[in-house]
Amino acid sequence: MNSRALNMLVGSGLKLEARGGDACYLVDMIGYLTDKSILVTAPYDERGRLAVGEGEDVAIRYLGGDNSYAFYSRVLCVCAEPYPYLHLAFPEGVQGVLTRRGTRLPIEGPCMTLAMLDRGRKISVVMADISIHGARLIAPYRLGEIGETFSIEMPQIPAAGEETLTLPCIIRHVQAQRGEDKVHHGVEFDQLEQAAQLFIARFIQDSIVRQRRVG
Repeated sequence: MNSRALNMLVGSGLKLEARGGDACYLVDMIGYLTDKSILVTAPYDERGRLAVGEGEDVAIRYLGGDNSYAFYSRVLCVCAEPYPYLHLAFPEGVQGVLTRRGTRLPIEGPCMTLAMLDRGRKISVVMADISIHGARLIAPYRLGEIGETFSIEMPQIPAAGEETLTLPCIIRHVQAQRGEDKVHHGVEFDQLEQAAQLFIARFIQDSIVRQRRVG
């Protein structure tokens, strides 16, 4: 689909890519004025330098609900005060693609309890399903706001690998179940290293094989 609806909230996490470049940067949408501009936090490269400049074309990608979205824009202005941010040209159209980008595998049998790493604390959460791109986590309370980030530790699973891996996540969806003291969180894995991607792929593959044998 192609529309002008942004389908995102202030504070949403976005992926900004310079047109023609290979680098991708995480930024936050901090506001917009329809037909004028979109305000996002300034992206910086590994050396601490501003990653894009005025007049540069960029691509923006993000998730909203059960769809992924993308649009092309241009840096109208780079502002330094009261904090570094960019004005991006309001897009002429937004492309929406039905998710999910990977099949979600339900976690069957005993619940998989993970350790959520949050500012030095470890909080127990339950994984309900997983795909190569994200997962659904269940906790007794809200873990954070949409766009916030944290990490989870996958436990040692002999079939999927011997090492415990830390997976950085971005909260994309939050839903509280009526009548239950449980809050469901849809999270997107954020810039996983290759070892982590292989770990998840093996875990999903081995879980499917085990479920077929049981069935």
